[in-house]
Amino acid sequence: MWSSRAAAYIPGRNVYLPSTLDASARNLLQLAEETDGRAIVNRNTLAAGLAQIARDSSYYYLLGYTSSQPPTDGRFHQIRVRVTPRGLDVRARKGYYRHTTMAALQRREPSLKVVVSAAPHVEIAPERQAVEELLDYHRATLLWKCGGLTGEQPAQRSCPPSTLSLLGLVRHLAEVERSWFRRQAAGQDVDWIYCTEASPDGDFDDVADANAGADFEVYRTEVTLADEAARSRSLTSPDAACNE
Repeated sequence: MWSSRAAAYIPGRNVYLPSTLDASARNLLQLAEETDGRAIVNRNTLAAGLAQIARDSSYYYLLGYTSSQPPTDGRFHQIRVRVTPRGLDVRARKGYYRHTTMAALQRREPSLKVVVSAAPHVEIAPERQAVEELLDYHRATLLWKCGGLTGEQPAQRSCPPSTLSLLGLVRHLAEVERSWFRRQAAGQDVDWIYCTEASPDGDFDDVADANAGADFEVYRTEVTLADEAARSRSLTSPDAACNE
């Protein structure tokens, strides 16, 4: 992993660029720390950093285990790795998040029952049912992740200068539902919702003045319309847009 800190030079002074670059470096350091990586920052040459990466990748142990009772609570579970010899540099993941089953999701957030398919969740199912349930699961998970957020929280960007935010994801996936199901599969003549020629990434970039409540309703509406567009088509039907 690599990051550099840009600097502007004034005679007699070394003036670093504003805090966004510092924030990026800090985020990179934290990400590396939590995922057993190494962040290389504030370097003016790639050679030393690449050499260090090569050394780190040449000698390592791969450890693994299987829990006798794997949790399905969607929470973070800590892992600690200790070694007996002194002087060794141990870098390992701090833990892992266990995926949450749909049943557990619904127990924690009953309102998701109106979002997911009415069909029972089964491990083995006909192809269409399996595909639809998997899609509904991910749709429901997104709304669950956004549950309880108020005010400006949905639009908060977790890792500036990246424009990624939960509200941006909701807006982006509304575009995805409309594009793939209504425009591509059903051949409907519908325009983009947030993205324009002037702002091609408007779904992510233009959340500062967005109305989160309205955007969530747009997403729910697009999910409903996408399901309607897909209902009359088989899994083997070519996209209507490809037949034009």
